[in-house]
Amino acid sequence: MRFDAVVAFSAFHWIDPDLRYARPAELLREGGALAVVATKHVLGDGGDTFFVDVQEDYDAIVPSDDNRPPGPPAAVPDGSEEIEASGLFGEVHGRRYLWDVTYTADDYIAVLDTYSGHRALAPERRRRLYARIRRRIGARPEGTVRKTHLFTLAVGRRLGP
Repeated sequence: MRFDAVVAFSAFHWIDPDLRYARPAELLREGGALAVVATKHVLGDGGDTFFVDVQEDYDAIVPSDDNRPPGPPAAVPDGSEEIEASGLFGEVHGRRYLWDVTYTADDYIAVLDTYSGHRALAPERRRRLYARIRRRIGARPEGTVRKTHLFTLAVGRRLGP
């Protein structure tokens, strides 16, 4: 059975690179679409400096080269070049969408607690990190943090046999 579309939302990067494009191409009819949506936390012009400032808290509790502030939206590929490079898809197009979400301290901590890297921390370390972050947000005049998300959409059509 062949399908008209294969769609992945924020999960495509988990697929083995050797199968990432070959398997959808096997499943799609000729001309069927592969659509991949990915999200990335970014810090563009006018972005919330909280994400630079909070680095101090991460460095104090869980120092790691992986704990770096987000980069600019322009530095994030939209995925279209990778799909095209597979050689299995044509008519490849990419789109980019920015979206800001404002969080209270409690809401932001709740989001952090869904991230596997945060969940994997020893409970006492996680508690100390969250307490520091909560204090940092609470000390801000507005008592909130604004996180900018970049959503990318890449779509390609399966080439013929």
